[in-house]
Amino acid sequence: MNNLAKISSGIFALSVLGCVVVMDVRAPFDAQHEVKDISTLQIQLPETQIHIEGKPSSTLAYKGAWLAVGGTKAEAKRNAELSSLRFETVADLARLHAEIPLDASSLVELEMGAIDVPENIDLEIQGSGDTLVNSMTAYVSIDLEEGDVELRGAGGAVVYTGSGDVDVTSSGHVDIVTEHGAVVVQQMRAQSDVYVSAGGDVVVELVTDLDVEFVLSSDKTILVDTPQVTSFTSGSYLRTLGSGGVTVQVVASGSIKVVSKN
Repeated sequence: MNNLAKISSGIFALSVLGCVVVMDVRAPFDAQHEVKDISTLQIQLPETQIHIEGKPSSTLAYKGAWLAVGGTKAEAKRNAELSSLRFETVADLARLHAEIPLDASSLVELEMGAIDVPENIDLEIQGSGDTLVNSMTAYVSIDLEEGDVELRGAGGAVVYTGSGDVDVTSSGHVDIVTEHGAVVVQQMRAQSDVYVSAGGDVVVELVTDLDVEFVLSSDKTILVDTPQVTSFTSGSYLRTLGSGGVTVQVVASGSIKVVSKN
């Protein structure tokens, strides 16, 4: 049950006792902005699920709704209408963020729909809730209080979640931290560094095992199964293949598995 539902159900319970009556409203929104001169987009949202789609366009488009409760229909409507998503730009930086009145912060919830962004713009996402990002060619940074992360396509990724599983497919450098959760990393097209710290199991699929330095540490088992090496151990695994120009560094409380496509 989400926070607003808990509040609404709690007020409803009081209303049954004759103490108070609760009203709720849903205020939808739909907007788009031209971002052809923007290189980095920051998205900062309150607790909500986030779904971002990379598109071959120069437009940021999004929709959703504000859900609000109040003692009267008018109060609930006011709480919803005073809450908004604001879009701001400074030079080549853009920011989309939520503004919620302080006195209504516990009475309003954001229900975010899909967000369409240009696929070649760098993304910096801050929030709390499950996050899905598809079809980006640029760099993606995700910082969540908690929530699962699924990133399907990026030119590089930095991900942090306090609690949640992380599944990343990237053609660039990857740096992932999840305090409580498992991690899956799949490389696309090019070799690049992989850094992972996870409170669960970790699976890494490399494009190739040529010129790789492995620095692996696990509280459980470690399996490295590539064309050049097969090893099954526990504790730690250190090995350099070729020049070691690419680093794969993993620290996990669960098991570690590293495989290679070639």
